[in-house]
Amino acid sequence: MNRFSQPDRHPMQWLTANEQSSDLIMAAHRLLALEKHLKKCLPATLAQQVAVTAYEDNTLTLLIYHAAPAAKLRQMTSTLCQAMLRGGWNIKKIEIRMGTEPKFAHQETMERQARPLDADDLSHFEALQTQLEPGRLSDAIQALIKRHRPD
Repeated sequence: MNRFSQPDRHPMQWLTANEQSSDLIMAAHRLLALEKHLKKCLPATLAQQVAVTAYEDNTLTLLIYHAAPAAKLRQMTSTLCQAMLRGGWNIKKIEIRMGTEPKFAHQETMERQARPLDADDLSHFEALQTQLEPGRLSDAIQALIKRHRPD
């Protein structure tokens, strides 16, 4: 009986069944652990934009997609190496690679939560507009009322 004839086996059991895929799983877990610790050492906005791609010969390779955060990350490399060393990772050097497309390009878009303005809403805007001095805000509110008023 081979390993493919057991459909009820969990995929992780199948992946750890031979040495090659077992090594792959171990490397992936190591990179994920490295990335998790690295992101704890970074400011939140920068942590969202960084991915760990390799760790070989005490060199950590990071992937980032935009130049400005990459420049900030380059300024922090020595501090990050020290922080990673304190966390138990023997990292002597950090390389930063630029990616070609954003990692988060496929984010879910939020559904628009708008409702049409009813007569009560429009009356409030009309009251607000009468209290305003003539200007751009007053003109914008007038245009809003005109656009939403049923003909």
